[in-house]
Order: sequence, then structure tokens, then C-alpha cells
Amino acid sequence: MKAARTRRFGALLAAAAVGTTFVAACSSPQPSYDGAASILADRVNGSMASYSNVPTTIAEALPTTRYVSAVNGDSGTFSDLVVTGRFTGWQRGVATVWPAGGGDSGTEVDWDDDAADTRTILLTFTVDSTVAAAEGVYAARELTVWVSLDGGVRPGDVGDGLTGAGETVVFLRHPSNPSVARLWSIAGDGGFVGTIDDAGSVTMGVIERADDTSWLSALVPDVDGLTIDALRDDAMHPTTVSFGG
Repeated sequence: MKAARTRRFGALLAAAAVGTTFVAACSSPQPSYDGAASILADRVNGSMASYSNVPTTIAEALPTTRYVSAVNGDSGTFSDLVVTGRFTGWQRGVATVWPAGGGDSGTEVDWDDDAADTRTILLTFTVDSTVAAAEGVYAARELTVWVSLDGGVRPGDVGDGLTGAGETVVFLRHPSNPSVARLWSIAGDGGFVGTIDDAGSVTMGVIERADDTSWLSALVPDVDGLTIDALRDDAMHPTTVSFGG
């Protein structure tokens, strides 16, 4: 459904395999989930969604909803896996300078280089339960989640914010590049992640911060009063959405 970014994924996987020490928070005050959600919302608000179709409800974002083209019958899902658990750590990925005017070939630079246009982080997510999964997709006990950030963002604000978020639900996608099958990305350009309180209520902090021009804005009313039980119930009722006809 989404034209997945594959730029520098090989380098990212190498970084994930080599680096074993997670980055600790070093700023004061401690970065928060709300701060991380705001940064991810700014990222999604400023992006042009490259999906052939986008969900209009949270249920349609589950991997149990299949999108089918009315033109040629091609089909796919918006997410591949939805799990609960916790982000338990993060490490540096790759800093990159991209050519003016766009392009798929960037130049890797030092992590602290002020010229970096993007920096990536690799988060470890420890899974407690699977809410929904696409056919043939299974969750390991620990997953590595890739997030790309604008070069002007302090990566620790997102990495430490998410690792301090507590119990979390996250909608994940596999990169389309088979050489990096061990990595996941957060569905919807980073928009589909939320916290779960003791009563089971879900706060989709990124979606709640969507501006009126964002493709996520249609989902803002749908996340009010969302619970993890409702997500599990929706996942028990597979649906099909036709598009392009």
C-alpha cells in the first residue's frame, strides 16, 4: 500500500547488528511521550502520504482490513502487525545528507554533523501481546523499529520519549526491501502509535495532534474513547475496502 522508503536500509540494519548499547537520556527535563508524539505529528503533518488508500477509521488501519483495487484486483493492508508492549531502548542509526530537489541517493555523514538532513533511530520494542496480524505474520518477543527524523530534531526527544511511554500499542509495517526484513516501521509515517492506561484506554497522541490539512485529521474523532478491547474486537471481524473504482 505504501511506497516504502528503502534508502540506506542496509546501513541501518548493519547499525542495528553492531550497536548494542542503548542511548540514555542526557537532557533535562526528561523527554516525554507527549513531546515525542508532537514531533512525530509534525513529521506526518508535513508529509505527503504515498498510500493508494488511507484508513478513514482505526479499524481500517488494522491488518485484518484488506484493501482491494477495483481496477486490477491488487490487494494489501495498511499495517502488517499490531502489538502491545513497551519501547525498551534505542540506538543511533544513520545520519544522511540528501541532494537538493530530492532523490534516492543520499550521503552518509557523521551522526553529529550539523549538515545532516535526516537522522534515524532504531528502537527495541518488547512485545506483550499481538492484537492483530496479517496472514503469515508473527511477532517475535523483541522487534526493532526504525524511525526517520528531520535533521533539526533531537533524536533523544523521540527515543527517550517513546521508551518512557509505558504500555504502548503500535501498528507496524515491514519494509518492502527483503534484505532488511528484521526491521519494522510505524505505520502511517509514524502516526499509528498510542499509549494504554491501566483501564485499557488508548491515547493515539500523534493522530490527536494532526492538523486540519493532514490526511490523519479524518481519524481524530475516531480515536476519542478508543480502548484496546475495541481494537481486539475489530480485529476479530476482517473486512475488505475496495478502492480505485
